[in-house]
Order: sequence, then structure tokens, then C-alpha cells
Amino acid sequence: MGNPFNYIAINLTNRCNTYCKYCFQSATATDQDYLYFETVKNILDYTGNRADADKKRIVHLTGGEPTMNHDFFKILEYVIQKGFVVRIQSNGLSWNRFRQEDLELLRNKNVSIKISLDGWNAETHEFLRAPNTFELIKSNIQLLTHYCRMVGIKTCVHEKNIDELGRMLEVCKELSVQGFSYSILRREGEALHHVPEQEFQISEVTVAEKLIPLFNKPEYQYLMNGNNLLLYYYTGGNIRYQPHFYVDYDGNVYPHQSCVQEECMGNVLKEGNDVFVLEKALEWGHSHEVDMPTVAYVKEHFQPRNKRG
Repeated sequence: MGNPFNYIAINLTNRCNTYCKYCFQSATATDQDYLYFETVKNILDYTGNRADADKKRIVHLTGGEPTMNHDFFKILEYVIQKGFVVRIQSNGLSWNRFRQEDLELLRNKNVSIKISLDGWNAETHEFLRAPNTFELIKSNIQLLTHYCRMVGIKTCVHEKNIDELGRMLEVCKELSVQGFSYSILRREGEALHHVPEQEFQISEVTVAEKLIPLFNKPEYQYLMNGNNLLLYYYTGGNIRYQPHFYVDYDGNVYPHQSCVQEECMGNVLKEGNDVFVLEKALEWGHSHEVDMPTVAYVKEHFQPRNKRG
């Protein structure tokens, strides 16, 4: 079991510069930031000093849209200086507005970025997302690949894209990204009010049935980097999250990103770093619940080109 101090996920802001009908956090442009540079620096110094020095130290920056935190690049620069592996989840809409000197930070080998893109054209991407965003995101992905060596695309699967996910893999190749992953719609947040019920009927095994025959092709298999299906193949579905701490945008600290209120350890803004309790993170860290028919399908049908062991 790993040391939770080696993996810190931080929701830098609940603000967002767009609107998605399925946003599980119900993020808006008008929310307030609470996690400023000095607070994040203090968190990283405290947790970093308790991490295992011989293991990777990972920081996952998310949101809302993390780049809307006014201290985003200051935080990113500090995380890089401290030697963390940095994973950024972004909607991709703002990157063209940043200074080149800030974008240069992305050249660091420890930085990876995952951009949300739900389709191969405006119709598919904007089905559940804001209008007039597709072309800008594509352009910004191309910009990011100029600076960052590890850019991936994450797609929320819905009725407009489920039958032609191969076109998403072609978009990945066109944009020179290094990985493709997906998510299934969740009954929470905005989705409860704005997503048709039939959208929740898409199962993960259906996604696997669409993707695995494609991933078996040499020209696409490298795109499985960061994809759950690859994890299912090698673990047989016995997945347990690396123990970690999740700092929500309001300062609440949890032992995982599900943010179960009963498992909130406290608020770092009000109580300080004493809320990072090792024993609770180890006790409350939870296994990833997977659909076993999906695992069975992947184990039977996936053909890795370079098998481990």
C-alpha cells in the first residue's frame, strides 16, 4: 500500500469558463477562489516532506477549470521546481490566452495534460457542451502539443459519439496527442437536470466493445495510455486507488476524490495541515468499482502488442 503523501489531488477552483450539461461539480464562472499560491505552497511543502523520497510524488491539478485560478502558473512553476509529477485536467479553452513564458513551463518532462474533447466535429462535441467551443479546443490542443510532450484527450461518451469512437482516435492522431481516455455519464450535478435519461443507459462494456477492436490495431494501440481498459486488462478489475489526499476548492480535505462528506478530514484553510491524517487516508481509501463484464470482455479480446513479463 502506497504512501498517500505521495499523491495529492487539488481542485484549484470551482470556477469554469464554459458550461457542460453533465458537469458533476456544477462549476460556474462566478464562484470564488479559495486556494491561492501561498496556501497551495504550504500544502505541498507539508505533504512533500512526508512523502517517500524514493517514490514518485504526484500532484493532480483539477477544477472547475484549473487555469482559472489566478495563481495557476505560479503554482505550476512551484510544483515543477519541487520535482513533482504534474497531471493537469483542463477543458482546453484558455491556453491560447497565456504568455509564452508561462507555456514554456509545460516543456518539463514531468508535466502531462488531459483535455476534454467529446467529438470529431462541432455537432458531436457540443451535444452536451457549450456551443462554439470545438474549433478553439482543437486549436489549443495543437498549441499544447508544441510545448508539452504528454497531451491526452478525454471523451465523455454519449449517444452522438458512441457508434463512431474510431473517429475520436483519428482526431487524436491528427492532433498528435499521446493518449485517449473516456468517461461515462454520472447521475449527479448538472446531469440530473439537463441530460436525457437515455444517455445514462450507455454501459462501459458497450464502450469496450467499440474501442477494443480499434485498440487492437497497431496504429491506435499507443493511444491506450491512461485508458481504463488497459488497467482492466492488467489488473483483472482488482483496482485500488493509490492512497492519496484530495483537497477540494473550498479547502476541505478527503481521502479520495469522491468527496463523501462523512469522510471529510477537515478544512485546511481553517484547521491547518493537521487535517492530513495518514491513518484516515489509508483506512478510507477505496477500491475502484468496475463493471466485471467489461473486464471479462477486455481480458478475452484485447491483444497487446507488447505484453508485460
